[in-house]
Amino acid sequence: MPAARLFPALVLVAGLSAAGAFADDRADAVKKQKETAADNLKAANLKMASAETADLLVFASLPEDKAKSLGAALQKVHDTGAKALTFDPPSNVWGGKLSIYVITDQKKYKTFLLDALRQVPQGRETYRFGLRADAPYILDGIVQGDKPSDVAISTEAAVLVAGALLNKKAGTTATTNLPEWLQTGFGRATLARSDAAKLAAFKSKVRALYNKTRGEPFKPSWVWGDSASPDRELVASSFAEYLAFGPVADKFPLFLGAFKPDENGTTPGVDTAFTAADWKADDLEAGWKKWVMTGK
Repeated sequence: MPAARLFPALVLVAGLSAAGAFADDRADAVKKQKETAADNLKAANLKMASAETADLLVFASLPEDKAKSLGAALQKVHDTGAKALTFDPPSNVWGGKLSIYVITDQKKYKTFLLDALRQVPQGRETYRFGLRADAPYILDGIVQGDKPSDVAISTEAAVLVAGALLNKKAGTTATTNLPEWLQTGFGRATLARSDAAKLAAFKSKVRALYNKTRGEPFKPSWVWGDSASPDRELVASSFAEYLAFGPVADKFPLFLGAFKPDENGTTPGVDTAFTAADWKADDLEAGWKKWVMTGK
């Protein structure tokens, strides 16, 4: 075979071999992660429905059919978030797959923490990330009433899946998550963008608030300030959407990376992150307001 034809053929063979090795490694990792999940559930004496998707192992205190529906919805959110955060390749964010345990009873949540993970609950916590473990996980404890609705369960889990991706990209540790406004805002924005109807409703709600308030809360400093306004969550979600999905999204990874803790475990503030992305608050405010009203 002429050399001109031989080289592309060798490249193709090498590529196929690498892809095969990756698939084998991932399959081995997923097998071990499933074994870890089974051990965790046994240690906590919990029986939960399960569902497996392309990137997730879902365990939930739900009927089997609802667990599968939840898994499908969470995978859509995972796809949307991984694409926005430019993971390369997006199919191998976790080495294998990310486990998420959705527990709708706070007593069982604490039992899982103590008996399965051998960790101590912190105050009134409702979730925990273990993203650097060999079997990375989200522990999701629903607290919205005695019997949370399916929508509440799905929304909370989706926000955490997106938040896990965000923390993974930023390189945070088990004890230093990203600022709550950013993590939750990105989560809700990603959930909205994973479904056309949800996105239309989200944008309509944001525009209505903007018109009602004449844009007064739509300032970066208001998002992480000390306001107790019930509108804060929606405004933070809108700002996070602008940063991660809007016209400044190309610098979002730089912004995220600036939150990585230093050698002393100290997490830099938002001003440092703005500087890393070469963003100025006044420019962001003007661009964000335009984005809210025009989508451009």
